[in-house]
Amino acid sequence: MRLQGRFFSLRQGKLSLERYIQEMRSLCAAITTSPLPESVKVLAFLNGLNSGPVRQELYLIKVKNAEEEE
Repeated sequence: MRLQGRFFSLRQGKLSLERYIQEMRSLCAAITTSPLPESVKVLAFLNGLNSGPVRQELYLIKVKNAEEEE
C-alpha cells in the first residue's frame, strides 16, 4: 500500500517530463500485489502533470478516446 500512496501522490513539480514518466513507470512496475487499472494510472498521471500544454493536450486526447469508446 505504501507504493500506491507514493504513486498517487507523485507530482511532476520540478522534474523533467521524462523523469516524471520514468518515476510513474517504476512505481507502476513495483505495484504487483494489486495492480492498478489502466484508467486509474492514466488519471493519476494526468493529475500529477504540471499545468501547461502537455497536460492540456493529453487531457484532450483522453477525452476524445473516451468519447470514441461510448
